[in-house]
Amino acid sequence: MAVMVLIRDGRLTIDTRVADIIRDFPAYGRDIRIRHLLTHTSGLQAYEDFVPQSPAEPPVVQPVFDEPAPPKQPVRVPVGEPTPALNPFSVYRKGEEVLRQDLTVLSPWHLRAIIIGYEVANPATVDLDALTTAELIELIVTEVRRRLAA
Repeated sequence: MAVMVLIRDGRLTIDTRVADIIRDFPAYGRDIRIRHLLTHTSGLQAYEDFVPQSPAEPPVVQPVFDEPAPPKQPVRVPVGEPTPALNPFSVYRKGEEVLRQDLTVLSPWHLRAIIIGYEVANPATVDLDALTTAELIELIVTEVRRRLAA
């Protein structure tokens, strides 16, 4: 990527000779150009050929934990409790516009999770997958406003 930035900035071209950049480059590579390096057609040996071989036996790695991890449990967001992503009720207390701004950056998946987790709407009666992002946000804001006004 750095080479492409230099090309974009006009400091290199795709046809710049490597020997013009690296003064000590061997004579056998005088016709190798940036294009050849980028397309792996320079004819140079792979760098792995110059790296010492690793030991025959890999090092023994000690486990970090004594026991296997517990099985994954399904996560259920309790109604009315804050979540790491967003609690619409606590954010609404900072202002409706703040809530709208915060909801705007979330994906439709996250918006549906908020609706289900905080029981903003019943997924059995509302097809959440059919709603647009704007409609999901409006559904959340309207229900939060209604509940907090009660």
